[in-house]
Amino acid sequence: MRRRLLPAAGRLVTSHFAMPRTKRTHEAVDPRKRPLQGRSRVTVDAILEAAAQVLERDGYAATTTDLIAERAGVSIGSLYQYFPNKDAVLLALTQRHADEAQSVLEPLLAEIVTSTPPVSAWLQRFVRAAVELNGRRPRLHQILFEETPFPVETMEEMYRAGELIIGIVESYLARAPDVTVPNPRLASYLLFRTVGGVINAGAVRRPAELTMRACGEELIVLLSGYLTAPVASR
Repeated sequence: MRRRLLPAAGRLVTSHFAMPRTKRTHEAVDPRKRPLQGRSRVTVDAILEAAAQVLERDGYAATTTDLIAERAGVSIGSLYQYFPNKDAVLLALTQRHADEAQSVLEPLLAEIVTSTPPVSAWLQRFVRAAVELNGRRPRLHQILFEETPFPVETMEEMYRAGELIIGIVESYLARAPDVTVPNPRLASYLLFRTVGGVINAGAVRRPAELTMRACGEELIVLLSGYLTAPVASR
């Protein structure tokens, strides 16, 4: 069995890169019941997709468990069997998004642990994958990562996982022969935050005439030039 590269919290980080801006506390958000059987999993999936649709339509503040249950076609009692409140549903929805991101992005991180690919080629694959993931449902992305309150302990785990990813990238940059930056630690931090910041902003707040793909392609050029600039030009 292949060893997982990232801890569970890393799934949240790989899906978003840039951390949420606040550390608000709220009610307990642990699921009340784990969906072990097929029918239960179908119910939970329906609740999560309904939550995504209601959030996209109404926003975080106007979304309620009643609206989610109605959209999912289940009773409010059925919803409460699995989730104690709205924030528990949203945290589970965020985790689902993060699981999707992990399946795409973790192999790219594993690649730079086990080998040393040319940085421009790897960066191109990495940025394009991140753009594709976070541009699929931009309104939902905005709500989940700007409006939804995360528990303090989740925030702390996310920051720790972010440091892990920065460390992986730092080690790669330090040994990649085509990388010329004098400080791989600083460069890995800037790469991590720049990709996260641009993709997050581009998913929800870019000018209408600019596409996510265009933003991603220019980001690749920008970062590739920074990482591989001739030493004499620094």
